Amino acid sequence: LATIPASLPHAVLRALDSDARVSPVYEALVCTTCPARKSDLCGDLKEPELRELSKHTTRASFGQGETVVWEGDPAIHAFVVTRGSLRMTKTGADGRRQILGFLFPGDVVSLPAGQSHNVSLESLGDGELCRFERSRLELAMQRFPNLDKGYHRSI
Repeated sequence: LATIPASLPHAVLRALDSDARVSPVYEALVCTTCPARKSDLCGDLKEPELRELSKHTTRASFGQGETVVWEGDPAIHAFVVTRGSLRMTKTGADGRRQILGFLFPGDVVSLPAGQSHNVSLESLGDGELCRFERSRLELAMQRFPNLDKGYHRSI
């Protein structure tokens, strides 16, 4: 899977997604050995399903203290934390930041019902996310019932 720094602007990340493809065999191998392989999202997938899903994923790396997702960003990706940890926050009307929880390897950052993220994700150290484009993930969930079940179990 391609590794893309999460600190790049979202428009750049989207542009790099389509250009950063590597061998499908390598992508499937990375998924098979991923620390999040036993996550709710990927855990029940059979090998052919995993290979197919891996064709449509990218990796995004992040450094300590980076904001990976900003509250209000367009929700064009879902994520699985594969390395590191994230703090999930929401900003109140009075400007104060509320910590909602923490995410660790295997945790899924699901897609909100609306078109924008309703939380921010801040890194607590260096790490990596596996990114799924919203439209492709929704199609894959229709094709693979185990993926759909795992996704809904994780949210």
